[in-house]
Amino acid sequence: MSSNMRIDKVCSYCGSHFVAKTTVTRHCGDSCAKKAYKLRARMKKISETEIETEIIVRRERVKKSEEISDREILSIKQAAEYIGVSISSINRGMKSGEIPYTKMLGRVFILKRKIDEKLGL
Repeated sequence: MSSNMRIDKVCSYCGSHFVAKTTVTRHCGDSCAKKAYKLRARMKKISETEIETEIIVRRERVKKSEEISDREILSIKQAAEYIGVSISSINRGMKSGEIPYTKMLGRVFILKRKIDEKLGL
């Protein structure tokens, strides 16, 4: 079935004006259609990779939080992750006396029990 339709359109890939014979035509020619397909395929792969990466990162976060919840003694970094604040906030809390800590052999140890008491958990 032939069509006598002539529709002025703009190519969704290159942006040039062309005359389409159907209402569903999106590209000015075969080369733009192929390039657009390649771009869609590339973007699909990138988004799949980003989703996989996000899943891995979430698993690692859950694993870290489980490790922290099992510990009684935390480092500064672990305490920051446990409370959900920055390391600088933990250091300020230690300096002001709000967060009790112990220093031994150049390392800082914070009792999780003390943090829970301060937070009322």
